[in-house]
Amino acid sequence: VKMEMKSMGSYRIAMRNSLLRSPWSVRNIKMYWNGISLTDASGENPINNIDLQALGNIEVLKGPASSLYGANTGGVLLFSSQKNTTNTNKFELNSTFGSFGLRQVTALAQTQTQNANINISYTKRHWDGYRQHENHDLDALNLYAQFFTSPKRTLNLMALYADTRFQIAGSINADNVAEDPQQFGGQSQDYNASVDKQRAIIGLGQNYRFNENWQNNTSINLFYERKESPFGTSQFYNGFKRNSGNGFGLRSVFTNQTSFLNDKIKAKTTFGTEYLNSFLANKVYDNWLGVPGEIEADNELINRQLSTFIQSELELPKSFFITLGGSYNLVNFRIDEFNPNRLDSLNFSQQKNLSPIFSPRLALVKKINDNVAAHISLSNGFASPLSEEMILPNGNIDENLTADTGVNYEIG
Repeated sequence: VKMEMKSMGSYRIAMRNSLLRSPWSVRNIKMYWNGISLTDASGENPINNIDLQALGNIEVLKGPASSLYGANTGGVLLFSSQKNTTNTNKFELNSTFGSFGLRQVTALAQTQTQNANINISYTKRHWDGYRQHENHDLDALNLYAQFFTSPKRTLNLMALYADTRFQIAGSINADNVAEDPQQFGGQSQDYNASVDKQRAIIGLGQNYRFNENWQNNTSINLFYERKESPFGTSQFYNGFKRNSGNGFGLRSVFTNQTSFLNDKIKAKTTFGTEYLNSFLANKVYDNWLGVPGEIEADNELINRQLSTFIQSELELPKSFFITLGGSYNLVNFRIDEFNPNRLDSLNFSQQKNLSPIFSPRLALVKKINDNVAAHISLSNGFASPLSEEMILPNGNIDENLTADTGVNYEIG
């Protein structure tokens, strides 16, 4: 698992080469908090929204986990709340100061009673940057709350907001580095290459235990995003992108635990469904030295993903464990064009359904003793194309483009 910083405020995570064809963003993995999805239907993961100080635990599933979590080839990150001592109230104020004008203040409040666990944090950060045209600002608010309404029911509430702004210094070559390693590249400053992005996420989930054998986790999440990004470092590559989008996700998972043959075989079976829907209004203008000029592209993109899954984990005699599962996945794209400068695409609408994708998983573990185990597994995953990748230069949808697929073979 590798985490990188492209620019201050722009991060990405690579798991099992999940970023093979993505030079930026967090791709081909899924993220959840207490069972609530953070990943949207377009595959974007809002890593900037998450304050690690407010989290308690991160579980990493490496390799394709589509048999339970839908579209991914790299793996899954499962976040959970920080558990405080019962009947505890705590407030922290942390300050960080560093080179090149770095300053950050984080306020964190936590409270836990017998019936509730609440964590809220606010972070404000500024950095002037090592290079010219590289400053960064962040305002982020995180709220994670759990309410234990009864011995059988737990309610989870999540509210995240991040306002991220950073400049892009652009690339320089070895001669530029020898001259001045802190200079900006090309005309990035002239075109004000930068990102100004706001994203808000709200999630609500319920975990209900019917009895000692059956439980259910159902959740819904909503998001809204706005982004302005003048880009480019030369007269041949520049533009001004202005996006706004929203979407939602639904997920419901049932879990059954039982045993057979006088407890010689124990089984845990998980099954359910997940539906993700994202809408993006995408406009691209000429970049007139950092301000939008004549419009070049105007379209609306809709992504939909539906995943139905089942997986069983069996504990067998003689310390053998076997996992068998699979998911059936449907992906749909739709594009609507509204560009008045291109009469061939005005009021043009087209949609495409990707071929249904089946993603299986098979794993076997032999526990040798308390400290040693041998394992072998085979898992299949997929990642649907980005909406922007589906659009040809003439504005039509690429009918030949299909989802990425990846097979993970592992022994250890």
